[in-house]
Amino acid sequence: MTTRYQKEHYEDVANVLASATRYSGKTEEGEYFCSVDPDEVAQALAHLFAADNPLACTDCGRLQSASSKRCPAMRPIESSGLHRFTWGFDGEQFLTACGLEEEEDQS
Repeated sequence: MTTRYQKEHYEDVANVLASATRYSGKTEEGEYFCSVDPDEVAQALAHLFAADNPLACTDCGRLQSASSKRCPAMRPIESSGLHRFTWGFDGEQFLTACGLEEEEDQS
């Protein structure tokens, strides 16, 4: 079963692909062929994924909410016991993996 959210997400991805697709011609058999701009697709997907990815706890995976409950994965002795929220999607890392951003020298 596909949820409404999943359907909208699939539609968003389809729109990204459609906007980056350029029809180039038609084969002798009557089939269309096209080219896709991979840079445009990667940039658009990076924005889509980043916008659609809430903060989540790195220890238990709980999404950030108004609640300030303690993290069940943390032991009070080890830390404050609070959630450690971070963004789950790193757009810069995604674009670097796609070859669209330069990797920073770690030395």
